[in-house]
Amino acid sequence: MRNAYSTILKCQDIIVATKNEMEMYTKICKILVDEGPYKLAWIGSIGNDSEKKVTPVAEAGFKKGYLSSIDISWGDNVCGQGPTGRAIRECREYLMKDIMKNKDYLPWREKAKEFGYRSSIALPIESEGNIIGVLNLYSSSKDSFNSEEVKLFNRLTKNIAQGIYILRLKKEREEAQRANYEILLKTIDAFVLAVEKRDPYTAGHQKRVTKLAVAIARKLGLDEKRIEGLRLGALIHDIGKIYVPGEILNRPGKITKPEFDLIKLHSEIGQEIISGIDFPWDIKKMIVQHHERLDGSGYPNGLMEEEIIIEAKIIAVSDVVEAINSYRPYRPALGIKVALDEIKLGRGKIYDPKIVDFCVELFEIEDFQWEI
Repeated sequence: MRNAYSTILKCQDIIVATKNEMEMYTKICKILVDEGPYKLAWIGSIGNDSEKKVTPVAEAGFKKGYLSSIDISWGDNVCGQGPTGRAIRECREYLMKDIMKNKDYLPWREKAKEFGYRSSIALPIESEGNIIGVLNLYSSSKDSFNSEEVKLFNRLTKNIAQGIYILRLKKEREEAQRANYEILLKTIDAFVLAVEKRDPYTAGHQKRVTKLAVAIARKLGLDEKRIEGLRLGALIHDIGKIYVPGEILNRPGKITKPEFDLIKLHSEIGQEIISGIDFPWDIKKMIVQHHERLDGSGYPNGLMEEEIIIEAKIIAVSDVVEAINSYRPYRPALGIKVALDEIKLGRGKIYDPKIVDFCVELFEIEDFQWEI
């Protein structure tokens, strides 16, 4: 009895620790055989076909081949009269104290004798009112399973069912998250395409800023999940420029102050455009803060230092470097040297010093390339 109790406890540890159903089944069967006085343990899944077959999905035992040599059903037929079939149909444990004398075990008796099995017990695994599997144990002695052991096995199958429920719930949640993420990616692609169709300069700018921002983030040591959020935020950081008239964005010549004031609204407009989307990252802040500066001289809210999220600080530096380096309708490209000189000049005052240092390192030491 003590041995059975400790075995069940070890099985419980497996249920808590494992990450998938098959791993759980296999390890539980192994523990029941290795730690307990049982010669064979197996878990079966229930088929929905007309034959109502029971298919072993995990097993452990001192001999291999017994399960592959027999047919087991949970239907009310000859192959469904053993402990497994009855446990499933009657939704309770079914104990066969002496395999050699019980007529219901006749279809499998010779094989059981060959493998040395004398008694067995089958217990249904029930979750939310449905039988989802069955646990089977075999002993080389008759009358092997006492009432206390049966109680422990019933507790074990309930724990297995709970473990399966949690694993399946997690799987469903992960699948839903993946589906939502795919929708988010398609939404981002739609935003980028909308900008690209209206203003090819802005679209190319966002893609190049994204590549540089991700490279800087990796040098900063941000984790990949956070970098993915930064990548998506950088891709649409200028989405608000859809609001700005095209003749202002694409017109050669100097921009007037009223026109620049209108352009400056793009970060707030961008935040408003995506306000109804539930991103798993703070992309709204990346968009609205990417023109904020450490000394409070930026816009739209004059934020300072730690009020600005790190992703927005990265986009800010990447944004400035790409813009200065690239051609615009109102001026020629000024080149990467001028761009790097600009961020070096603002290092620690308006731009985060670490971000500036890593950005400079990427270009001056690692030969960073803009190609998308």
